[in-house]
Amino acid sequence: MYITYDTRQLSDYRECALIGGSGTDDDAHIKNQYHVHPPKRFPDQIPKSDYKPNKLVRVSDMQVISGSKVKEGYCALSYVWEQSGDIIPFDDNNNNDHGNYKRVDRGKHKLIQWNKTAKGGGGKKNSNNNTTVGSKKSMYSSKPKNVRFEDIVQKVCKDFNIRYIWYDQLCIDHQQDVGDNLEKMREIKSMHQIYKHAFGTVVLVPEFRVDDSKILRRTTTGGGAPSHLLDETLSITTKSILSESKWFKRLWTFQEALMSQNIVFVGENIHSWWYKAYAYKDMYFICNTPQQWNVSTILWYTHIRTCSNPYDRIFILANLFPDMMDTITMDYNQSFDPLLIQCYGALAKKDLSILCFGQHLEYKVIGQQRKRSSIEKNGHSSSDDENDYDVPIQQYEDILPSWTGIDGEHLQGDFTTNFQNYSIVDTSMQVTCTFITSVDDPAAITSVPFKPLTFDDLPPFQFLDQKNKSSSNNNDILSSSSLKRQELAIKIQLPESDRNSHGPKKTFIVTLSLFSSDIFSLENPKPSSLHGVSKTLCILSSIIPITNDDLFWYDCCNDDNSSNDNETTTQQQQQCINFDFNLTEETDNYSQYVILSGISFINNDPRSSYSSPPYKIFPVIKEEGDHYKAIGTCKIVNPDHLFSGCTLPEETFNIQ
Repeated sequence: MYITYDTRQLSDYRECALIGGSGTDDDAHIKNQYHVHPPKRFPDQIPKSDYKPNKLVRVSDMQVISGSKVKEGYCALSYVWEQSGDIIPFDDNNNNDHGNYKRVDRGKHKLIQWNKTAKGGGGKKNSNNNTTVGSKKSMYSSKPKNVRFEDIVQKVCKDFNIRYIWYDQLCIDHQQDVGDNLEKMREIKSMHQIYKHAFGTVVLVPEFRVDDSKILRRTTTGGGAPSHLLDETLSITTKSILSESKWFKRLWTFQEALMSQNIVFVGENIHSWWYKAYAYKDMYFICNTPQQWNVSTILWYTHIRTCSNPYDRIFILANLFPDMMDTITMDYNQSFDPLLIQCYGALAKKDLSILCFGQHLEYKVIGQQRKRSSIEKNGHSSSDDENDYDVPIQQYEDILPSWTGIDGEHLQGDFTTNFQNYSIVDTSMQVTCTFITSVDDPAAITSVPFKPLTFDDLPPFQFLDQKNKSSSNNNDILSSSSLKRQELAIKIQLPESDRNSHGPKKTFIVTLSLFSSDIFSLENPKPSSLHGVSKTLCILSSIIPITNDDLFWYDCCNDDNSSNDNETTTQQQQQCINFDFNLTEETDNYSQYVILSGISFINNDPRSSYSSPPYKIFPVIKEEGDHYKAIGTCKIVNPDHLFSGCTLPEETFNIQ
C-alpha cells in the first residue's frame, strides 16, 4: 500500500497548550488552519537522553549511523508496515512459517509540495494542471510526485524539525528470516527503551485527512477559517483515527505510542498534537500515559488489535511489562501455544487485574464498525449476520484459559487488589479465598428458573406524602417528590452468613436501580421496561435464594428527613447494597455460580464509574465439571456493609 503526504497541513496547534495556558479559545490565539510549514515544531536542540538506540537515521541524507555518535536527542517513527510499500512473503516460495514478510517499495508514494510562486488569484488549476490556492499577495502551487517511503519520512522529519529518527525499516536488518535474525530479536527486546527515551514520536496515519470541499479555508497569508468550523472539522477528523486507520488496529503501534511522549499524529493533509487527540476517549490512555499501567487496561487495548505474526503479540506484551522478559523466552523458533500460555501466566502473576473483565460492550461497537468499513471497501463479508463481529484475541480461545478474559472484554481503569493467595500452573489458576454461593442451601437452586418480572409482580407503591395516600389521580402522584425517589429493592440473606451461628441471619436491602417514577410516568408501560431488573434478579437468584415476595419499594432518600437530617439520609443510603453483574455468558438455574468475595478490586482512576469508594469489583466463576470457569465480574455497592459480621467460608478454586 502506498500513501500520500501533503506538505500543506491543517494544524490544531494552540499556542497556550504548549506554553502553560489552559488550551481554551478564551486565552489563546487559535492556530488551526492550513500551513505550508507547521506552526509548532520540535525544538532546535533536542535534549540528549540517557539511552541511545544502536542505530539512528540522519535525516539530512537518510543515512544510517551509529547511535553512539549522535550527541543530541532523537525522535521515533510509528507507522503501519503494510502502508510503506508492497508486502510480500519473505521467500520466493511463499513460505511463511513465522508470519514473516518483506517490503518492496516501488516508489509509488505521493508527495505534494507547495512552493511560493508569482502573484495570482485564488484556488484554481494552472497551465500545468497543478492546484493553486492563495490570495492576491501570494499563492502556492502543488507539485505531486512519486517517491519512496524514505522520502516521505525525510520530508515529514524536516517539516517538524527532526534531525535524527529511529524507525525499524532502516535501523533493523530485515533481510533475514525473522526466526534467524538475532539483530531483530535484540531490537525487539529494546523497543520499550527506544520509544520511551525518544524525545517525541511521529505517528503516520495516512487515513487522517480533511476533505477540502467540506470546510472554508484560506492559506495563512489570506487569513484563517472560522474557529468553530475548524474545531468541528478537526473533531470529526481526529475521530477517524480511531474508526478508520490501520494504525489504531495494530499491536506494535499501540506499544510504540504507549511508550512515547510528545506525540504528533501526521496525516495526509492534517496533523494533531497529543494534547488535542487525548480528548477522545480511546486516545486518552495512549496520549496521556500514566507512569504505570495495569494488566486489565493493557489487555483491553491489545485484545482488539491485530499483528501479522502471532509471536509479536507475546513480545509486545513483554515490552509493555519488561520484567516479563526474565520469565519467558523471546524466540520465534519455539512452540507458540506453550509460549502464549506462559506469557499470560506471567501477566497473572504480576497483576491479578487480569480477572477484571465482562461482556463485550465497546468491542461489539468497534468490531461492527470495522466490519461495515470492510464491507464498504471490499463489497463482501465472511458472515451474513450484519451484527456479527470479530475480536482478534478470540482466535486463541482453544489455547488460553478462561481467567485470561479470552471470552470477554477487560475493564479499563486502575484496578488494584491486596489479594495474593493464588498460584498459576500452566492453564490452571488456583485461588483460596472466601466466597458467596447458594449451592450449600438445597432450596437455593430450584428446578424452575427465576421468571422475568411483569408489572403484576411489582409491589404496591407506598406513599410517603400523607395527603397523597387517598388520591386516585396519577397526576397528583407524579407531582409528589416522594414518588420520584422510591426505588425498587429486594431483601436478601447471604447463604453463608452466620453459618456457624444458631441465631437469625442478617437481612440486607439490595436496590435495583428502578424508580417508581420510571414506571408510573409511562403512558403505556411495556415489559421491556423491566428487562434490566429482571436480568439482575435472574443472575442474583443463581447465587442467593430470592423470590418475588421479597420485593418492595424502598424510600432511598427519605423526604421527611432530607431537609433536616442529611446525616440520617446518608446513613440510610450506606445501608443499601447494589449488584451490577458484567458476565460473558447467560446464567441458568442449574449450575453453581460463585462470587469470589475474598478477591476485591478498587479502581483508583477518578475518570471511571467504578472509582467511588463504596464500589468494589469481584470475580464471578461457574462450576464446570472438576474445575471452574471465570465468566466476568460483579460490582457491589457497599460491600463492607454486606460482609461485615458474616462468617463466609473459604475454599480453594481451580479456575481454567
